[in-house]
Formats: sequence, structure tokens, C-alpha cells
Amino acid sequence: MSAAARDKALSEVTSRVEGEYRKRTKRSYAVAQEARKYLPGGDTRRSIFFFPYPIWIDHARDCRVYDEDGNEYLDFHNCYTTMILGHGNAGVNAAIKEQLDQGTLALGAFKKNVVTWARILCERVESVEQVRFTCTGTE
Repeated sequence: MSAAARDKALSEVTSRVEGEYRKRTKRSYAVAQEARKYLPGGDTRRSIFFFPYPIWIDHARDCRVYDEDGNEYLDFHNCYTTMILGHGNAGVNAAIKEQLDQGTLALGAFKKNVVTWARILCERVESVEQVRFTCTGTE
């Protein structure tokens, strides 16, 4: 196949796939248009943006995400592996609820679980004798 024929075939396939994508993501498109008004380039992180516009997530559960249009996707991205336990993990949700029910979420508050967490880190990492938890302000 010549380079010109290959480029033409690739262009046709890209056009067809993009057309199908646009048909099933009309709400994501609307959100993308609104986002352009308030976010530079219409996104929060250029590293995960893709053309013609990204899907906009409505909700997620386990390893699946659902866009504004109700389309279901298998989440291979996992937020660069920070979501290794999946979305809405029952164990994580229960632990968060337990902390919420205790009423103190202030970073830097003196709570025994901070000592427990520090002990676990020191025990698991041989070269670590002590730790200090800090915030950058971006959290």
C-alpha cells in the first residue's frame, strides 16, 4: 500500500470513529464547550485530554466509569494508578465514613491514627526512623 493510500485509509477510519464518538457523547460535548469558557483549553490536565474532546465522567464504580451520556467504559487509566482499588471501593468508603462520623478531619489535628500510620510506615521501610506528614496546600 502506498503512503498516500495508507493516509487516505487512516483518515477515513479516523473520521468514521470520530463520527460515532460524537453521536454517542453529545452531553460530554456540551460539557466540553462549557468547560472552554472557564478552564484554559477546556480541561484541567492536558496530559489526559484527547481530541476532539474528552468524555466527562458522571459517576464511577469499581473499574468502570460512566460518562454524562450514560456510556460505560472500562477504566484502564485509574488516575495514573492512584485508583488502584477502583472507584467507590466499599472498604475505602467505609473507612472514610468512619472518619467522617468521628467529626474531625482537620489536617494536623492530634489524632491517634496519625501515630498508627507513622508507626506502620517506619516498620515497613527499614531506612525510615521517623516521618512528618505535610501538606502543600494544593490538596
